[in-house]
Amino acid sequence: MTPLPPLTFGAIEDANLPLAVLVHGFPDTPHTWRHLGPDLVQCGYRVVAPWSPGYDADDDLVQLRRHVAAENIANVIAPYRASFNVRFADPDAEAEASATLQPPPVPTLYLHGVRDGAIGAELLGDLTPHLPAGGSLAEIVDGVGHFLHLEKPELIAAKIADWLNG
Repeated sequence: MTPLPPLTFGAIEDANLPLAVLVHGFPDTPHTWRHLGPDLVQCGYRVVAPWSPGYDADDDLVQLRRHVAAENIANVIAPYRASFNVRFADPDAEAEASATLQPPPVPTLYLHGVRDGAIGAELLGDLTPHLPAGGSLAEIVDGVGHFLHLEKPELIAAKIADWLNG
């Protein structure tokens, strides 16, 4: 498979501007950032949204539909939920799960939709211990679910811009 080129926004070659890297999840694509990318350019950033390594949208969706059904969807999303609540943890993946729980060493903005069906907001608890770097902020956003940047792009872009401009 030939790697697909990333989406870029703004003066991507201008190394004097800070770089924002927008990473999509599965089964999403870089196009998920089509609203946020231009807004970050307005905040003074150059923006790149790469394709996740090895990502093949056509084949990945075929495999997803082939192997994920109502009977096993809970097993698919359990690793995500386990990062916020150990009740959902897979004991066979303990080492991998532990590695993902390291707090970010840089100021971090964490936005989470109150109606997120993949990782329920009720599972989160107090996020403060997970964001120890000064300037970090966690907010549960009303009126949105898992794809908050697509559901209310102007609101989410404004929250990010406000945080960046601190």
